[in-house]
Amino acid sequence: MSQVVTKSSGGMLSPNNLTEAMAFSEMLASSQMVPPAFRNKPQDIIVAIQWASEVGLSAMSALQGIAVINGKPSMYGDTLLALVTGHAQYAGHKEWLDADEAHCLIKRKVNGEVCETERTFSMGDAQRAGLMNKAGPWKQYPKRMLQMR
Repeated sequence: MSQVVTKSSGGMLSPNNLTEAMAFSEMLASSQMVPPAFRNKPQDIIVAIQWASEVGLSAMSALQGIAVINGKPSMYGDTLLALVTGHAQYAGHKEWLDADEAHCLIKRKVNGEVCETERTFSMGDAQRAGLMNKAGPWKQYPKRMLQMR
């Protein structure tokens, strides 16, 4: 039988083929250290790890930073912010709340120049999107959700 996983140069366990990936994900799926959404779901683990690797996340970061919302993989806001701040073009950012509206200004270096992009998201936007009508983090932590949005 082939070795299930090997160590990559970074010390991380790395499956070499689909069979090894499945064995790795089955081991993870049986662990109490993965989020409940991934427990006993090795196929979901493989998809999450593959999806995350395409944007530069490690396997373990994938399991902690990806949420499945309405059947679609999404990243938690802190995970997205880590990807942004780690990007080669990142030149800084600023976040602030103005009443019930969150603002985010991102600066990136493009062809030697700093470009700024500002976006806002308000409680009114959240209401129109139906985010306030159900139990969950929008009702429990509205300012945090505005920030992450």
